[in-house]
Amino acid sequence: MIYRLIIPFFFFIASLFTACVPNKDLVYLQEKSNSRPAQSAIQEYQAQFSAYRVQHGDILNIKVMSQDPLSVAPFNIDGGSGMAQFQVSIPLLYISGYTVDENGNIEFPLVGSLEVKGKTIAEIGALLSSKIEKYVTNATVKVKLVSYKVTLLGEVRNPGVYYIYNDRASIFEVLGHAGDLSDLANRHNVKLMRIVGSQVQMSNLDLTDRKLIESKSFFLLPNDVIYVEPMRAKNFRLNLPTINLILSSLTTILVIYNIVRQ
Repeated sequence: MIYRLIIPFFFFIASLFTACVPNKDLVYLQEKSNSRPAQSAIQEYQAQFSAYRVQHGDILNIKVMSQDPLSVAPFNIDGGSGMAQFQVSIPLLYISGYTVDENGNIEFPLVGSLEVKGKTIAEIGALLSSKIEKYVTNATVKVKLVSYKVTLLGEVRNPGVYYIYNDRASIFEVLGHAGDLSDLANRHNVKLMRIVGSQVQMSNLDLTDRKLIESKSFFLLPNDVIYVEPMRAKNFRLNLPTINLILSSLTTILVIYNIVRQ
């Protein structure tokens, strides 16, 4: 009888080992090659970053500033000088911002229709400055992309939509905002969905591979969506109560069977 009790217990212990997550599945940016650099060596990687080019549906916050507030008031939607407009909420920026229409244009006061699609934020600022010089000299134009947000889903400690207030953000910076990945996140297969024109591109990222630093996906772009799928170990842990119940029932049946046979 003792052997019949040991068998289910053995399978239970073996299944626990299969649910263990090895260290190599948790560590970011590992050196995949056989040759490892010295601990004190400084390694350099060529990151691929290019300034974001505005697309249809983006929202721009534009402020024109000058030492003479009245001279630039017509260029600001709120009628002000734009000098004290920094502590405002995201919804208010959406309301007061300039949305790029389907033709790639915005309607700017006095200037009229201005084509901005395909241009960087710096190029839009320079273009507006040249237009405004016809009306006001020595004016400063500040252009910000309000709709720079990324979405994190799946095995993230705090999934959700995160707004980025820098010109660039790496995938690890964004994951830091979300409290990092969970221990059961599959770091080898992270899905990145990116809008390019009228298409949605999907790619798989391996966060454990140091080569990620040199890929075009290392820096995220506005409206990127990251989905982190779970490891198989999570499915096992979710079903562990059911497995325990089945093993307990099996053990009980074997015990009763052996008592009846005696």
